[in-house]
Parts: sequence; C-alpha cells; structure tokens
Amino acid sequence: VLVIILIVVALMGALAFTFTRNSGGAKPLLTEGQSKIAANQILKYAKSVENAVKQLQLINQCSESEISFENTTVSGYTNATAPSDNSCHVFDINGGGLAYQTFEKFTPYVAFSKGNNISGTGNDDIVFHLIDIDKTLCKTLNDTVNGPTQGNGNVYTETGSQRNLKFNGFYPTAWTYNLSGFTGTLPSKFCIIQRCYASSPCPNQNMYSFTYQIHER
Repeated sequence: VLVIILIVVALMGALAFTFTRNSGGAKPLLTEGQSKIAANQILKYAKSVENAVKQLQLINQCSESEISFENTTVSGYTNATAPSDNSCHVFDINGGGLAYQTFEKFTPYVAFSKGNNISGTGNDDIVFHLIDIDKTLCKTLNDTVNGPTQGNGNVYTETGSQRNLKFNGFYPTAWTYNLSGFTGTLPSKFCIIQRCYASSPCPNQNMYSFTYQIHER
C-alpha cells in the first residue's frame, strides 16, 4: 500500500505545476518539463488568436483597423472604429469567439501590442507579447519556433526599447527590432532579452520576452 501511495504522489508531483517564485514575485521558475507544457499552451493560444484575426478579416470583412482585442478581463483595448455589433471582436461570441487568457502562472504581463515592426517593412504589426517570463520558458519557446539563437545557445538581446502599446485600432509609427549581434530577417516568432517594455522612464529592463506576430502589415 505504501508503494502505491508513493507512486501516486510522484505522479501528482510530475503533473502539477508547483511554482517557485523569485524574490520579486514576478514570475515562476519552471523545470524543463513544465516549460515544454507551458510553451505548447502559449503557442496554441497565440495561433488561435492569429487564426481568429484572419477569420474576422476574411468572413466578417473586418478591416485591420476594426480588429478589437477588447475583453472583460483586461482594460485598455477599446477600439472606437470596431463595429458596434462586436463582429470584429476577437474575444466575443459575435466575433472570433475566443476567451482572453492572462497566463498569469507564467508571466506578469500579456499584451496584444501595436507599434512594433518585425518583418522589416517599416509597417506597424500587431504582436502578442509575454513579458518577463522565465529563462527556461523563453529558451523552450525559442527552440520550438526556431527563433534566432546565439552560438553559445543564449537568446539575443534587444538594444532598443520595445513598445508594448495595447492595440486600439490605431497604427502608430513602427519601431523596428534591433538585436545585438544578429544579422538577417527576424522570424514571426521569437524570444529575446528585452531591454525595456515601456516609454521613458523605463521601469523594467533586461527581461525575457516572447513575441508572436499576430498580423503583419
């Protein structure tokens, strides 16, 4: 009986997410196995949002300025140009029909952002950001999506100040990524060490940040 109990306890421990907080309490420290499960959840969700945006444009005839990420969980996404029937809302039954997720077990900050250009076209893209995530999760995400990695296995560091302005239908002048030591074209998904995620003054620096391009312009 004791052996059975020990086996059950071990299995529960392997399946459960028991997180150890850092001194600031900002993010959990994940094992490699936990990071793989988390990465799969995050990427599956991001892909569903990407598909929902395409669906709204193709089927509901929503323009790229009418797309709305307004939801009942987090404020700041109100899009005045979106149709009043919510047919261009990603997180509404009349639109994309998705549920907004915070991924609070893995990150203190999630955003559907404007103001960043990934492809190098100079146009502002809509991106999905997870800010201040665990290093192991960052590497797992980057490996899974074949993101750019340095020769020593580390992710690249952003030399500028990444913009994480919540998308509200307006496309500002785009800021282009500049990774120290990286040459070539960035893929649509990657994890990096982000120098800053807010306008001046910058409250947080040198954090692991995952970016997923939701809509390219």
